[in-house]
Amino acid sequence: MVPIADATEQFLGFLSIISGEGVILWDAFEDRPVGNTAELLRKGLLNPDARMPLPAFEQLVGQQATVESGIIAYNTQLMLQSMGLGGWLYGGIDTNALLGAYQNQGVLGMGFRFKRVAHSPLANPVGLDGYFETLSPPYCSGADDVVARFIERKFGRDGAYNTSIGMYRDGGAVLSQAQRYDEATIRYFESVVERLLETYGRVPGTLPTVHTSVYLQAQHVDVDYYDQFHDKNALLDTHREHMSAWHAEVP
Repeated sequence: MVPIADATEQFLGFLSIISGEGVILWDAFEDRPVGNTAELLRKGLLNPDARMPLPAFEQLVGQQATVESGIIAYNTQLMLQSMGLGGWLYGGIDTNALLGAYQNQGVLGMGFRFKRVAHSPLANPVGLDGYFETLSPPYCSGADDVVARFIERKFGRDGAYNTSIGMYRDGGAVLSQAQRYDEATIRYFESVVERLLETYGRVPGTLPTVHTSVYLQAQHVDVDYYDQFHDKNALLDTHREHMSAWHAEVP
């Protein structure tokens, strides 16, 4: 299993958090905001003295994408234990090779689409056509489309804040309390995305658009090996009973 994250969606999610707290995303090299903050400053929604440097912000985005991928893999590993399968959680793979950056050299990988971007010697993975299409070109036509699709993913029909679905008895009453973005905030998000696309050709500017970092392999456990070389408690009952429970037809 290969957990994969859309780093552009992660970026916009965290941008909405820090801007909701009044923090301005700041370009420390040019000593100016990333994007047009004038409207939100006039409305008192951003604090001119609260600034977060872009590199630190993008590091946070990458860290959180890694954490979420690890949680997905770890929870799946726990599921494998309950099924009686072994689960190997690991990293260390060339992610570009895995996703398909070297297809023209015979290393097919997973067939993801790659694009060349400024300021990076490596091609940038942007998605797998028809299966995992990120909030970035060529799947989005521009900054306004990126932000519109982000909002749709969050509040639309299949979004986590769709008031007609969810785990609550009165989902509408609970989920409707999540604040929707006003037009000024949407324009600010669009200006940030536009600036990064113009400067780096991607969002985030310094991270791959498709993020993957940890992997999980499932396999049958060799019970005889464990009985010979390990303590009797090295395996769960589910491991010992897996073949009879799941593969009774196998002699």
